[in-house]
Order: sequence, then structure tokens, then C-alpha cells
Amino acid sequence: MSSALTDGSRKALYDRALALKPGNVQCLYNRGLSQWALGWRQDALASYKRALSHDGRFAPAWHNRGNVLREMGRAAEALESYDKAQALTPQDALLCYSRATALAELGRLEEAN
Repeated sequence: MSSALTDGSRKALYDRALALKPGNVQCLYNRGLSQWALGWRQDALASYKRALSHDGRFAPAWHNRGNVLREMGRAAEALESYDKAQALTPQDALLCYSRATALAELGRLEEAN
């Protein structure tokens, strides 16, 4: 019998935790990750937005918000999120890669290097 939680189970646990502590930024962020993994992009964006409304300096939420937006074909908006995350965590190599990918998708190859 496996003890691994499915993304749906994780989301349900985060929902229960948020009922107790509605402004828990880490929980909102994690719920967004689970929603994204389930393909619920709009819900994931809403969770990241809510997390950021409680702590606008939470760089992982900006980064993953950008990832979801880029996956939705909204590279310009994704770049804005990546820029906000990069201002907070300029040494994050994965973020630099995500940002460069968005720039390439926008045809801004010179900036992507």
C-alpha cells in the first residue's frame, strides 16, 4: 500500500489547512503547485495571486505564476512575473532559465542570452 499522496489529495489537505489559516502563504503556494499539476491553471494563478497578496516578496510564487502564464501562451505576462521574482532572488539559476525561455518566446533572443 503506497503512502504517496496524489496531487488531488494534496490540494484537499491544503484546502483544509487554509480553512484554519486563510493567509498562510506557503500553503497557498503549495495548493497552487497542486492545482497546476492537475492542469487547473486558472485555479493555480488564483492561489499564487492570493499568496502574493499576503506576501508580495515571496519569490517562488512569482516564479511559478510566470511558469503557468508561459504555459498558457502568455509569455509577456510571464516575463513580468519572472522580473519580479528575479528582483527578489537574482542568483536563482532556474529562474534565469525560465526568464530566458519567455524572452525567446517573445522573439527577444538578444536579451535571452
